Amino acid sequence: MIELKGIRKGFGKKLVLDQLDLSVARGQCIGLVGTNGSGKSTLLSILSGALAPDAGEIRYNRQLMKSRADLARYAAFVPQDNPLIEELSVRDNLKLWYADSLNSLEDALKTGFVHELGLEAVLREKVRNLSGGMKKRLSIACALAHDAPILLMDEPAASLDLVTKQEIRDYLRRYLDKGGTVVISSHEMDELKMCDALYHLTNCRLERIPSGMDGQELMGLLNQAQVKNSAKNEIP
Repeated sequence: MIELKGIRKGFGKKLVLDQLDLSVARGQCIGLVGTNGSGKSTLLSILSGALAPDAGEIRYNRQLMKSRADLARYAAFVPQDNPLIEELSVRDNLKLWYADSLNSLEDALKTGFVHELGLEAVLREKVRNLSGGMKKRLSIACALAHDAPILLMDEPAASLDLVTKQEIRDYLRRYLDKGGTVVISSHEMDELKMCDALYHLTNCRLERIPSGMDGQELMGLLNQAQVKNSAKNEIP
């Protein structure tokens, strides 16, 4: 469904991604793990079309994505920080995202993503008055205004209570069951257990994590990477 080849990205003199390859099939859930600053958010931003790579190519259903706008048609990105306007109501935030969509907000309220995420009861509420979990639901609903077949999420369960975390996972399962593709960056084991494959972003590249690795082993892998990065960055 989506394929990355030779992706390279740097900021100034700092190289973040280098010769990075990744293939994700329709209906798959892929998990990204790595230490802070390893480039996970950068990779998700590139996949969403929000950020252009310095080199490499991205294909969707074998079709080359020639611009960020091309890719943005297929990918919905939910960043860790909610991209919402706090002073506006839930309905007004949704209207902004649906303004250039071919989909109807009213239909979404009845049978679409907005309905599935349970937002009807808070449509008149100001976003600033919502709980963290409800803001996350609204962020997902806004991102999917165009019915994107690929959902990208950066730490989707960060700062959420246990009940809301489970509700978000339940929604992701329904999205996958409908043929959607999910790529998440996470440190939550319950989310990572949902994934068909896990990748460790380290040294600017992705390394496939062997299936069956438990939480303790995964944390050990990340701790080792953190120690190596710290030693590399020490001033002699």
